[in-house]
Amino acid sequence: MSFVRVSDISLYLRCPRMVYFVVNGYNLEEKKEESLKRIFWKEVFSRYSLYPNKIEISDVFKTILQTHPYLKSEDLEIFRAVKLRCSENYKEENYEIDVELFSERLRMSGILDKIVLSDEPIPVILRTSKPPSQGIYRSDRIKLTAYAMLAEERFGRVRKGYVDYAPYGIIREQKIRFSDRRNVIRIRDKIFSIYSGKLPPKKEKCPKCEFSELCDVERSLLSDLLF
Repeated sequence: MSFVRVSDISLYLRCPRMVYFVVNGYNLEEKKEESLKRIFWKEVFSRYSLYPNKIEISDVFKTILQTHPYLKSEDLEIFRAVKLRCSENYKEENYEIDVELFSERLRMSGILDKIVLSDEPIPVILRTSKPPSQGIYRSDRIKLTAYAMLAEERFGRVRKGYVDYAPYGIIREQKIRFSDRRNVIRIRDKIFSIYSGKLPPKKEKCPKCEFSELCDVERSLLSDLLF
């Protein structure tokens, strides 16, 4: 591969070996409830620029059922009682969603959840997980920085971004730091080595994941299984 995907940078931050397995044809399976959660909140997230205004659940359901014809109305009933938080900071601003970005110079590509085109471009990523008590998670910070670096190629200098923890009505601002830019490049280069066939070392202490059984296989046998 000639470009590192930002999605692989996120996967690398979970575990470098997960990138290796996905590159070699193994799929990450998403549970149905997680898939529905992502679809619902992505639609909500797409309806405001930075801070949410009043949003009708019925309108969200209607669009989801039109764009995801394999879903039924009963699949969405778990979201019927959701109370969407409106912000006093709401103001109408130009924005784009699902922005395809790539850079020959950085050798990276990705699809940014949202970019707000205010006085300066502001990348925004959606997270459906619970936010930390303060700030944002390191993995979100690195991911946001990677998208900021890509966005600069098309929209100009990026100084800050946001992580929108939509289910919790929390939006966190993050400055784009030089140290994080450097980490993005370092991780990109490590992922290129994985793309070329290098198997990263296994973590000593590692939570169970979709690839746990495969990961426990000896390296020599693993090579036979994958190739």
